[in-house]
Amino acid sequence: MSSESFPYEMKSLLNRIRWLWFVALMALFGLSLATISPGMAVSVIAYDGQTQLTTVYDAPSASLIDYDAARKHTADETGNAATANRAFFAYSVEFLAAKTAAGAGDEMVTVFRGVGGNHPGFQNAIQGKAVPFGGHADAALRNAFDTRSIFTSWTTDYSTAVRFGLADGPGGVVLRQSVPRSSLILSPDKYLEFEVLRSGPISGATPIILSP
Repeated sequence: MSSESFPYEMKSLLNRIRWLWFVALMALFGLSLATISPGMAVSVIAYDGQTQLTTVYDAPSASLIDYDAARKHTADETGNAATANRAFFAYSVEFLAAKTAAGAGDEMVTVFRGVGGNHPGFQNAIQGKAVPFGGHADAALRNAFDTRSIFTSWTTDYSTAVRFGLADGPGGVVLRQSVPRSSLILSPDKYLEFEVLRSGPISGATPIILSP
């Protein structure tokens, strides 16, 4: 072997060693040569132990993602999965809240209405009825004692109803009725009477006569 050919032969040997080392690494990580495209740059460990970018020219055509790209792809997938999980969680919370609100709307609630002996609606009350005077449809005005409305005033607190029933002395009446919460109209309840409003004529309530 001439001294001029020695560097070439050594380089060729080193290249073969590097190639065999690369193939061994491929086998170790469960890859095959079919996953490398010709002319694609891939990271391999060279003979001196350093990681270098080496171009493969004669491998079969396919696709391979290097380590950094794979790591970025994994990070992207993780981020996308986290985003999807957050979106799903938000949707679940919204869905459950809507279902809870719908369920609350169907809940049966017992309401009371106190009517004094001198009230114009007393005769209706002892028959289990409540008839509004008719007029406006403003809940705030009705709460402020503007009774010329389409509403009658009720409460969820029995003691409050008794107080109104006894406003003219003994002998008043308290109406009691269980109704779906969705049928009640929210009152501003400025006077903290647990007031709810009901629209239109009401019948079928149970009258409780307050003893003299």
